[in-house]
Amino acid sequence: MRKQVTIGIRMDTEFISLLRASVELGRLREKDEMTPIDQLALLAYAEARGAFEEEVHSMILPTWRPHIEAVSELRKVAEI
Repeated sequence: MRKQVTIGIRMDTEFISLLRASVELGRLREKDEMTPIDQLALLAYAEARGAFEEEVHSMILPTWRPHIEAVSELRKVAEI
């Protein structure tokens, strides 16, 4: 039996900046293939920067679509 798990990740703007650098320097958006960690990093960055749900979904390679999705309605932003 397969299970699904939904997690939440809280990150501050400094971490988001570092994640952005990793994603952009790695040029993940230009790859036709991604490892699971590459795909996760790209989705986390897109969610953290407030991308529209459709945009986030379009970043998921067809290979990974049956296995991962972003749950944008769980996204919250808080001033600290």
